[in-house]
Amino acid sequence: MPATGREILTSRSYQADAQRTIASRRFRTEAVSKAEALQYAETQGLTAGGLVVRVAHPDESGIVLDSLSLEPQVDGTYDIVANYSNSNLFVLELVSKKNNGANKYARYQVSTYDYKIKMPYAVKEARNVSAPGVTPATTVQAWVPYEQEILKTDVVLTIEVRPGKLTVSDATLIAGEANRLHKFSTQADYWLFVSGTVQPINDTEDIVTYTWRRDRGDNGWVSAINPTVPNASLNLYDNQGGTIIFPDANRPPHFDWKMKMAATGPTGTPLFWKMCPYTRNDNGYTTMPGLNGIGL
Repeated sequence: MPATGREILTSRSYQADAQRTIASRRFRTEAVSKAEALQYAETQGLTAGGLVVRVAHPDESGIVLDSLSLEPQVDGTYDIVANYSNSNLFVLELVSKKNNGANKYARYQVSTYDYKIKMPYAVKEARNVSAPGVTPATTVQAWVPYEQEILKTDVVLTIEVRPGKLTVSDATLIAGEANRLHKFSTQADYWLFVSGTVQPINDTEDIVTYTWRRDRGDNGWVSAINPTVPNASLNLYDNQGGTIIFPDANRPPHFDWKMKMAATGPTGTPLFWKMCPYTRNDNGYTTMPGLNGIGL
């Protein structure tokens, strides 16, 4: 004969925000074993054959039963807690590498990081130069290289997944994407894949933590750096009698500025260019274990 019990109506809870609704119900039973408690749950229409039935909440529309938990009491009996949601929030998933082609578990975290961009520039200054063995020295206006560090702050994205147990091929694939630029389908920016660390859980499960960094580049000088730019092609301006030359203000994401002094000597105009040390692989993240189907 199944154990008896009753619902504690005063323990019902309900919470909602703009996207999710959750609720819970508690049943106090006379069951002295988990098997008896599950039998009681079946009499209440909460389980069938020991498995949860996705029934609707009796009072709250739009939410269904996700899971049950059995809580032992001091007198040896069990309480049953029924968890409901409109978003599968309490559904207990088995860990596996595929779930109809989609990953089952993903935890996101965003933070910020500080970094520095080195901006080369040159200043035309008076310099004394002379040919070997020739005196006196001649004063000329020569380009002298300098460097300015620009402090930047941007976003770090970390995603933790559980793709099952990684194989050597999986680890090789992750390593192959290191220092590559990915472009998520939901983002307009390029993200530098920094690392994929693996934490073994047991013989069948690993946790993999992926990390990317964003760099949106630079679209122009702030007034404190370059108040006037009379010559847009060279970024020349006159400051207290000295001519300064800057690189092009538009630095693409994940690019560095470079400067080379002219081969014609110190009086020749320096050459600026931009260089990206990373390889683009826009969709590379889609093949990494655990990232398929999580909505990136």
